[in-house]
Amino acid sequence: MIRRHACVSSAVRTLRAFCVVILSGARLGAQPAPALSESIIRRIDSTVSVYMAARHVPGLQLAVGIDRHLTATRAYGTADVENNVPVTTASRFRMASIGKPMTATAVMQLWEQGKLNLDAPIQRYCNAYPVKLWPVTARQLLAHTAGVRDKTPAEEINHHHFESVAASVQPFADDSLLAPPGTHFRYTSYGYNVLGCAIEGASGVPYLEYMNKAVFAPAGMQYTGLDELRGIIPNRVRGYALTDAGILVNSEHDDMSNRVPAGGFVSTAEDLVRFGSSYLTGALVRDSTRELMFRVPNGADGRPLEKGFYALGWGIFSWFGTLEVGHGGGTPQASALLMMLPSKRFVIAFMMNLEGPVPERMELAEDIATIVLGGAAPSRKPE
Repeated sequence: MIRRHACVSSAVRTLRAFCVVILSGARLGAQPAPALSESIIRRIDSTVSVYMAARHVPGLQLAVGIDRHLTATRAYGTADVENNVPVTTASRFRMASIGKPMTATAVMQLWEQGKLNLDAPIQRYCNAYPVKLWPVTARQLLAHTAGVRDKTPAEEINHHHFESVAASVQPFADDSLLAPPGTHFRYTSYGYNVLGCAIEGASGVPYLEYMNKAVFAPAGMQYTGLDELRGIIPNRVRGYALTDAGILVNSEHDDMSNRVPAGGFVSTAEDLVRFGSSYLTGALVRDSTRELMFRVPNGADGRPLEKGFYALGWGIFSWFGTLEVGHGGGTPQASALLMMLPSKRFVIAFMMNLEGPVPERMELAEDIATIVLGGAAPSRKPE
């Protein structure tokens, strides 16, 4: 059995890791950024190599940004195990659910423009999603409190190609809500399909066209694009899974067209850092909008929900008393993480070609943040 929802075994095996520095101190802003020192780079490399070996990660790509600048990007391991192709900083991985804050950004742009009301019934903008027993709003969909169901285990591997975002709403369109909106947090990729449909209705252009023009291009994301299963995508990595015995196998083919607005894109760690840096500096949404998106909403009764860690498109955490904002991604063929420390203008992203909820992703990001920003990485107890 392949582990799609279980933690990876703690058994360690030897893993050969390639490490390439392609860029250090590259500019995202107006001023050149200082390159990370060789000692910091060595500590990052050591931390990542230990992490990969312990969790059987074939390949990993990492990028770090500070104060609008891409300060370092690294590549480790293998993009194609069968053909012994190394990961480079140009390798393109599935970003999975990191696409959710990008879709959320598009929604909030349209809200800023007065084209989308966050608290209006979503059918005003997406007529592919029928009216339910209770009104469903964009604000609730952004926060996963609308009651829309997520994919079932049978739907996790998708072999049907959907030609449009509106078509991808149909598999769950007629299903009842799981709970009255605003009463429970229920994570759902399908809810973001509805938001993608609403973006089309509010903007008057196809979802992908809007994302390219209003999100990817302004952020300088040149290597982010649709994850087309049959398309020829330069530098696309192969995806892998682990069996219960810890054996690496090829992932199943999975057509992401059933959840494009929830994360059906390929990208690079550099592009993810570009998105995060542009987001923090006001290039994509206003500062006041960003602050709203970082605020965890209360439930319909005005009280915090039982899982009050998700705001409008972003997960909200704390790192040594500092606001930590981020989003992970896990899907067949890949696992990824984008994390930001807004007060420190710090952004980190890494992408792996191992599927499933690879353990301690957040801890790896926090360890690297500690190394880059100063201080000793916190110790981790063994599993």
